[in-house]
Amino acid sequence: MRVRLRPFGLALLVVVSIALPVIARAQDRLSYPATAAVGAAPSLQLAAASPADARAMQLAIWGSSTSGGLQTPLKQVAADLGMGFHGGGRGGDGNAQILARMGAAPIHLDAFTLPPTGPVSVTSDLWVGFSKVGPTYPGYLDLPVPIAGTLGWDAENKTRIFTRAVAGTPLEVPADTKFVPDAASQFRSAVTIIGCGKNNVTARATVEDVVWGNRAAYDWLAPTARHVFVLGQFTNRNWGPGEARYDLLVAVRRDEMARFGSDYIDVQGWILSGQAFTDLGIEPTAEDRADIAASRVPASFFQDSQHLNGKVRRGIVAFLIKPRLAGLGRYEQGVAHATQGAKPQ
Repeated sequence: MRVRLRPFGLALLVVVSIALPVIARAQDRLSYPATAAVGAAPSLQLAAASPADARAMQLAIWGSSTSGGLQTPLKQVAADLGMGFHGGGRGGDGNAQILARMGAAPIHLDAFTLPPTGPVSVTSDLWVGFSKVGPTYPGYLDLPVPIAGTLGWDAENKTRIFTRAVAGTPLEVPADTKFVPDAASQFRSAVTIIGCGKNNVTARATVEDVVWGNRAAYDWLAPTARHVFVLGQFTNRNWGPGEARYDLLVAVRRDEMARFGSDYIDVQGWILSGQAFTDLGIEPTAEDRADIAASRVPASFFQDSQHLNGKVRRGIVAFLIKPRLAGLGRYEQGVAHATQGAKPQ
């Protein structure tokens, strides 16, 4: 029997087909424990949701040096999958700095006078977070009439500078004005890998001090991103069971595995299980075997005491990340057929 839909019925079917996935995603996010209060950054305010960028099929990674070390092989994977790529990993950044560069929690500037043209020194609630030696960051001052410009660094005078994009009249910029990087809208719809928190690990830090960055980034990205993965951290060469930072990262891993489910990329588990040796074709040394037996990351895997070597970094991309990306399936009408948080979207 052939069924004909009248115009009203067809419109209703379209509305329902759009609404159901949205409801499912909302229910899925609610199934996770509520994001804890941000004890490490009480002034943190997530940026309001904005329409996702229309450009299709992008891959972005955000984080510190661990994320930065994955960018070269990830860029090639993105090209192989027909995706654009943005590398947002930068060594030394902690949670607040990464969120500021993403645009998830924009930097707040102190009051200053904006000149008609040219750079002006500015100070903020966040001393680091935008490169002092690398690129300038395009964005805008979040004023009633936004002012586009760049946030950069004056190496000679050792101060942060804002330079407006278009000359205009002088303006008194009030305290607490946000600088919102263009990245906040350019990459918010991408398939995104976030790796926050490693540089928040100290001997006195708590689990909450470390995990709030990934939680905040994930919650901010979830409404608009095609998919979000959380990159698990690994323990450093000189850390072992019983050492405060090692035990802290063990607790962080447990927390994030439970919270993010199949969206969690378990780097530490891959290494300590011995699977990494098999995947990489590495014959473990006697020292490596002793390290694995003691639940330490093997000596052969390190470039230095804090960073994995190039072969292991490429392996993380090839064996842990690329299969996840390939498994997202075809993109149809801007929606990735994927799972978020271990539950069907």
